[in-house]
Amino acid sequence: MECQIRLGQPRACIPKESLWAYDSGGVNQIGCVYTAQGFEFDYVGVIFGPDLVYVPEAADWKGDKTKSFDTVVKRSGDRFTQMVKNTYRVLLTRGMKGCYVHFMDKNTENLFRSRVGTHRKSVMNQGGAPVRVKLHRCPRSHSRDRQ
Repeated sequence: MECQIRLGQPRACIPKESLWAYDSGGVNQIGCVYTAQGFEFDYVGVIFGPDLVYVPEAADWKGDKTKSFDTVVKRSGDRFTQMVKNTYRVLLTRGMKGCYVHFMDKNTENLFRSRVGTHRKSVMNQGGAPVRVKLHRCPRSHSRDRQ
């Protein structure tokens, strides 16, 4: 039975967020690093947000606490950029067969495309099988609004 959710009605068909990773009702939910950590999935989707962007002129990453929704990581002081990098590493490595990535920043997308294009053999899961990576970016108007 498909879950029909209506405004103002209970969401009985949606499991608690702690169960999203393995309950069939959680398949259409959006989780975070805390709901994905410790699990492996056939496929994952990651939204690479504006909290961590690649700056080509500096050839380095820039973390922005004001664009993060993770209260734990936001309170990490000088370690914010390193911690948000680790968050994305965890999320990007949860898919055993593939990972779909949606980028909100064009420079970050370009860096990933340059690495995936030249290092396809290194994109493997722990068992050594190739992992399909599909990269997406926000439509131009959305990316511009968030920069």
